[in-house]
Amino acid sequence: MSDDLWTYQIPPRPTGTPRLSARLTHLEPDITLCTVTNGIQPGSGLTLGEALSAARYDDNPHLVVDLSAITSLDSTALFLLLEAGHNYRRDDRGHCAVVARPKLPGIPEIYAIALTVTLDVHHTLASARHACTSSP
Repeated sequence: MSDDLWTYQIPPRPTGTPRLSARLTHLEPDITLCTVTNGIQPGSGLTLGEALSAARYDDNPHLVVDLSAITSLDSTALFLLLEAGHNYRRDDRGHCAVVARPKLPGIPEIYAIALTVTLDVHHTLASARHACTSSP
């Protein structure tokens, strides 16, 4: 199942460098997938925030955020991801998993550590999906 629920892309910079793109789809009937691509620079956190907010209110108990295709991450995006994980735990609503490559280029090491310590981080989409379907 892969019907688009929400898609938004910030227009490219004048130099032509692509900016953040976020897309919500249903990975399974009870799992929303938020696929984030390109770099998360200052000013693009709003798009990520809107995507995570839309995912929270689409009535699926589980969320997978796929960061495997991002090229950078700023502190606003880190906060939004940590907040999403906290909201899913706080509401005892379901499970929030993140897909990220083991070595994330363009992401400060302290951000990678914060993601790993605070969120359920997986290196593959299949593993994150399994974590969601296995959670109560």
